[in-house]
Amino acid sequence: MKIGVIIACEEEFNAFIKKLEKIKIVKKNNFVFYKGIYNRKKIFLIKSGVGKTNASFCCQKLIDSFKFDLLLNIGACGGLNSEFNIGDILLIDKCYFWDFKQIFMNEEIRQISIDENILNFAQNIIKDVKICSLATGDDFVEDINIKNRIISDFNAYACDMEGMAISQVCFKNKVKFLLIKCVSDNGESMQMFEDNFVSVSEKVAICALKIIDKINYKVL
Repeated sequence: MKIGVIIACEEEFNAFIKKLEKIKIVKKNNFVFYKGIYNRKKIFLIKSGVGKTNASFCCQKLIDSFKFDLLLNIGACGGLNSEFNIGDILLIDKCYFWDFKQIFMNEEIRQISIDENILNFAQNIIKDVKICSLATGDDFVEDINIKNRIISDFNAYACDMEGMAISQVCFKNKVKFLLIKCVSDNGESMQMFEDNFVSVSEKVAICALKIIDKINYKVL
C-alpha cells in the first residue's frame, strides 16, 4: 500500500519522518519530496509550510508526482471545545473555511466530509480519540470572539491553517484522505501553542503511524 502524507511545519515533519526507514529525497520542479517505508508500506511525504495556499499547492504537487491509495494530513490544531485537553487526538469528519464567506463558495465545496469507512477504521485504532469538524483559515486563532464565531457558524471544535484546503484538493482529485490533528491550544493563546507544539507533534505522528500500520485495502 502507498500513503501520501502532507505536514505543514518543521517540528511536525521531523517527528514523523524519523520513524520511517529507507528514506530517499526526490526533487521535482523545485519541490522536495521524501520517500520512505513504514511496515512495508511506501510513504510519500512533503512539508508544505503554513497556510492554505502552501497546503493546496503542495498537496496538488504530491498528487501529481506520485500514485498513492490514501493521503494523510497530520499536525497540531486549536481545540475549541472546553472539554478538550492539550494532547487530545482529533479525527476530522467535516471541514470548512472559516475566513471565507460561504455565500461565495460553490455548493460542492462549501463543506467537505471524510469517508466514513476510513474515519471509523481510524477511530477503532486510536484509543480515546475524539471526532469533530475542522475550520481552516489563514489567521492563527487566538481571539475568543473568532473562536466563538467558528463554533456558532460551523459547529466546528477544531481550527487549523491547512486542513480544509488539503481536503478540497483531494476532493477535486478524487483522492481518499484523512485528517489527524492533536490539540495544542484552546484557540485563545499563541503562547499555549508554542509551549505545547513539540509534544503534540510527537503524539500526532505516533497516532498517524498506528493507523498506517494497520490500514489495508479493505478499508478503502
